[in-house]
Amino acid sequence: MLENLDENVIRAAFAQPNNDGSYPENFRVYLRTLGARRSSVILAFPPKAAGTFLRTAAIVAVNGQLVRAVHAQGGRDAQPYLPIFLSYFSGALGDAPLVTHMHLQGLPANRHFFDALDLRPAIMVRSITDMLASYRDMLDADSEARAEGLNCTIPADYSGWEQQCEEQLSHRRAGTLVCRLLRDMAALCAGSTRSHLRAFLSRFFWTRRRKRSQRFWIMPTFR
Repeated sequence: MLENLDENVIRAAFAQPNNDGSYPENFRVYLRTLGARRSSVILAFPPKAAGTFLRTAAIVAVNGQLVRAVHAQGGRDAQPYLPIFLSYFSGALGDAPLVTHMHLQGLPANRHFFDALDLRPAIMVRSITDMLASYRDMLDADSEARAEGLNCTIPADYSGWEQQCEEQLSHRRAGTLVCRLLRDMAALCAGSTRSHLRAFLSRFFWTRRRKRSQRFWIMPTFR
């Protein structure tokens, strides 16, 4: 592998970009030249947007290889890992086209990275409600997914929350639905963001007691 890396590639791997993620002009010109050597398929999708399915289809379509091209795959704000791209464009990762799937946000640093190498990622747009429903199904079914989370910590007792809610509020269908919603929101906002969750709930939800019964009301406020 190392025999494919010339001195320029090694220097590029250790060169530091500007504070905003852009590259000095001479560095940018070299990366643009390097990026023109080979084609690649980059799926810059948010989580739960059919990325796993489409990357599999892309691998078959181009007879490519799946490559993890980010510093860390977990979470939703991965950043492209320059040494992987330098290795690929230098021929150190084999002859098959690179296919990569990133949970990537359109942050300035990421845009500068793609621009420097003249890469054109494919971006998927999906309904947020569909994404949340898919994410909940994944958490319910996959303990490994709960361990990784998406920039948050999923509580260890998450899988038992729904049953607890059902037992406590089985006599109120509306209450059960609210409880499920709270469970899902808490799973997404657990850990260091619990205070934000409480602030959110205090703004969007209020409860009202009438004699012996307790009813839940959902009161969205748009300001």
